[in-house]
Amino acid sequence: MSRVMTVHQVAKYLNMVPDTIYRKARSGEIPAVKMGKCWRFPKDTLDKWLNDRALEFNGNGKTTRDSL
Repeated sequence: MSRVMTVHQVAKYLNMVPDTIYRKARSGEIPAVKMGKCWRFPKDTLDKWLNDRALEFNGNGKTTRDSL
């Protein structure tokens, strides 16, 4: 079973402020589940999302789609 993280745990894990995590969760940019008033982030899903995002970049800060 995967660990479930809170907004503050994710913010610390990604070195971001909690407001940014809330904004990304609301917009669907980061994988999250809202349970009542609380956002929750399955760590396995978050790690996969992070790895997938890293693979999109070609080393110069641009996505591989930008270089086409």
